[in-house]
Amino acid sequence: MFFFLYLILVAGLLLLLKTFVFFPTRIQFSKMDGILLIWAVYILLNGLIHQIPLSNRLLEFYGLIFLYIVLRQIEPSKCGILLAAMVIGSAIQAIYGSLQLWGFYPSHHSLFKMSGSFFNPGPFAGYLASIFPVTLGLYIFKINPFPIIDKKLDLANWIAGITLIAILMVLPASQSRAAWMAVIVSSLMILMIRYPVGLWLKKYSWLKRGIVLLLVCGIIGASLFGLLRFKTDSANGRLLIWKVTLSMVANHPLTGVGFDRFKTFYMNEQAGYFEQTPDSPEAMVAGDTNYCFNEFLQHTAENGLIGLLLLLAILAYAFRVTNKRFNNLLWIAKAGIGGIAVFALFSYPAQILPIKANLIAYLACISTLAEGKKEWIFIKKQAPIKYTLAVFSVGIIIICTVNLSIYRVACNNWKQAYQLHTRGYYAESLNYYEKGWSVLKTNGDYLTQYGKALNLAGKHEQAIKILQQAVKYFPNIVVYTALGDSYKAQEKSGKAEQAYLRAWYMNPSRFYPKYLLAKLYDETGQAEKAIAIATELLNKEVKIESTAIDEIKAEMKKILQKYLGSPVGFKLQKWRSP
Repeated sequence: MFFFLYLILVAGLLLLLKTFVFFPTRIQFSKMDGILLIWAVYILLNGLIHQIPLSNRLLEFYGLIFLYIVLRQIEPSKCGILLAAMVIGSAIQAIYGSLQLWGFYPSHHSLFKMSGSFFNPGPFAGYLASIFPVTLGLYIFKINPFPIIDKKLDLANWIAGITLIAILMVLPASQSRAAWMAVIVSSLMILMIRYPVGLWLKKYSWLKRGIVLLLVCGIIGASLFGLLRFKTDSANGRLLIWKVTLSMVANHPLTGVGFDRFKTFYMNEQAGYFEQTPDSPEAMVAGDTNYCFNEFLQHTAENGLIGLLLLLAILAYAFRVTNKRFNNLLWIAKAGIGGIAVFALFSYPAQILPIKANLIAYLACISTLAEGKKEWIFIKKQAPIKYTLAVFSVGIIIICTVNLSIYRVACNNWKQAYQLHTRGYYAESLNYYEKGWSVLKTNGDYLTQYGKALNLAGKHEQAIKILQQAVKYFPNIVVYTALGDSYKAQEKSGKAEQAYLRAWYMNPSRFYPKYLLAKLYDETGQAEKAIAIATELLNKEVKIESTAIDEIKAEMKKILQKYLGSPVGFKLQKWRSP
């Protein structure tokens, strides 16, 4: 992220030099630019009203705005070079993923052999899927984005062909249904332009067209059914997330909860849902959720119906843009957007910077290739305006660079703190956590880790203050269990009980919050409640077998042994909080 943001600032400075010093100033403005401007201004103003905190995603949003402005300076004839560069990037990632599968390089996730340079196979597959239609389009349209190279070499076609093979080799290993659906839909968009099926079907009777349509629908339906049946628990988990998110939308329908505040509200909504239905079988597919796994729904939750309508307007206009001269390039960009949109229905591409950068590149290409753009040329009389804008822009770049450097130092301190924290040096980590406080005091992840470190270091008064702050920005199971531990250490058993219960309601399939609750009841002499929770945990269905679960059950047996003499055969109806 920091590399991207610094690079964008440098590109912005170079763009200013090009625009205001070395060349006459020409500003082109398309309808796409106008719609995107309205959407971006709405997002930022709505966020200001909701007092959204500083976050990585917000900084990326600013960076992507800069990226769009920079890419809009590309000439229409040069858009092919941008798309070819994206293909080369995906080829490098696909080869890197293959080398991980073959054991030459380690994965960045302990549970998967392949992740590319991403943190797990899902975003990696999404990134490859977002560029697949570009690769396919360059290959089948025989586009040569490098006119200075002899056409006989057919270099672009070779690169595209090799990249297609490389992507198709690693994509199945990712096991990403969303990525496969994105590839299928975006590829169909390209193939339908290259091979006009509609014109071909016109040659045949309505009966034959109907049979073909039914066959196609049957194949698509069977494919979708097969994809949904694959990893059923994952699909059911996403259905639960969507159901809970819809309740967030119902509570904040018009303007949402604010940009990047989904995780500020979601786990509390999920806790409320399971508090009303504690015995729901959906508890077994619940998780500690930061993303909605449907970007359109998450965008609505964060920015309301107004934000969703503006987003849909952007997509609708993007597909309406035409240009006969660059029709193939336009459709490649449209197919890229289509693939990302399909992936966004089942995953979280708006959280993945490289995929977002690809989307911005497609939008910039479409806007550049659009016909009927307005053009504003500075004349000598307007020189003062030009130079005022230049000075203003340089000032913004300097301010952004200084503040970004401050934020980067704070994040480095956080990184040092976290490394010490994970090694068990809790007291030593606190010095680094404190250094990042002034900049990161509204970052929920930072506050969670800082509060947990204070809790483990035995500084419970401070831990409670930090963890209560964390609850405002990122309520989660770790925060509430740590709060419960600190309240328990201060002999505030009532508050500890409520914190543990809140953690359990967030994800009822978890054993640990109820285990802590049973220990609290046992240590405070609440025998009946301790027996009830211990019995519940011994009879509870296990989602994932582990040594920790075995240890928890062993502890629960000791509690029953203590109060009843023998835990064997003891059954008790699940105890519910008053």
